[in-house]
Amino acid sequence: KYEETEETTLIEKTTSEYIFKFLQEKSADLFSPAPLFSYFMAKKNNAQTIAAIIVAKRAGIKEKTLRTILRRLYT
Repeated sequence: KYEETEETTLIEKTTSEYIFKFLQEKSADLFSPAPLFSYFMAKKNNAQTIAAIIVAKRAGIKEKTLRTILRRLYT
């Protein structure tokens, strides 16, 4: 896909899914670094959500539409 379109979104998505799955499996072990990485991944996701909200507001997307989109992300 990257060679065809030169877009990295699929690579980023696959990487994020792999990291999420790995952290989900390992986060029960309190003596591993997984809980710490889970915390930072959650903070990164929060920052990305806030950035998306700011971009959407600047683009003129209505609040109701934006709320609908965000609800879909967290369900």
